[in-house]
Amino acid sequence: WTLWTLWTLWTLWTLWTLSTLWTLFPSPQSYVYRQVHMGMEVRLVLDVEDETVARRAAEAAFATIASLDGRLSDYRPDSVVRAIERAAPDPVEVDGDVLAVVQQALQVARASGGAFDPTVAPVVALWREARQTGRLPDAGALARARALVD
Repeated sequence: WTLWTLWTLWTLWTLWTLSTLWTLFPSPQSYVYRQVHMGMEVRLVLDVEDETVARRAAEAAFATIASLDGRLSDYRPDSVVRAIERAAPDPVEVDGDVLAVVQQALQVARASGGAFDPTVAPVVALWREARQTGRLPDAGALARARALVD
């Protein structure tokens, strides 16, 4: 046997082995799920073999997103974020998820030098109301809201 023959045989055997092994493991399929949350389309692409697994994972992900949106949306009057805003500057007890998001938002505020500021919510709420009613915010209410901005 020449070296060339041995190398060729080894290469062919390796390719055959890999192609055989490849067929033992089915390639994952992409499953795409879409829902509207937080005023925008959320798209999940799950690469798994089993559609049932993909569907259950998508349902769980969308349920988590809906739960967080319900607690964190400043558009929902019953959300935790709005409760924090109404109670400001007094403390409000929140769950671990909300606390983690607020802590992350404050870190981003520091890192951005204040360009992103989650404490501006009371001022935003006044201007959002002004847009809906067509009337400028009361100067006193605006001053009180600005005093709450960190």
